[in-house]
Amino acid sequence: MLRRRGATHDVEILSGGEGLPLGIDRRPLLVDRTLQLAPGGTLLLVADGVVESLCNNRAVFKMDKLVEIFGRAEPGAGPRVEAIFEEIGRLTATPPGDDLSVLAITWAPQGSGVAHS
Repeated sequence: MLRRRGATHDVEILSGGEGLPLGIDRRPLLVDRTLQLAPGGTLLLVADGVVESLCNNRAVFKMDKLVEIFGRAEPGAGPRVEAIFEEIGRLTATPPGDDLSVLAITWAPQGSGVAHS
């Protein structure tokens, strides 16, 4: 899970890269978490297959490439998701071996100039 701040465009890793995937443990230790998005801020949730597809060595789970793409993508949820899939397509010659689920949410108040997608 990543958050990109609307005003500064700083990307912050909120969670990821540690722990067990959802659905592995019958009694997972899940916690509620409250996050705030400022106008123009974006929350990004991805499946592990996305991060693995962005790494040269799929045995290594690193968020660096995802942070880079998310940080330089155009404003709005749609363009950020598109940038991730474009990079996966550029890096991967074979079909992925895992799911490529991506959810991006951008807070774009009316009149903010951020496209609603």
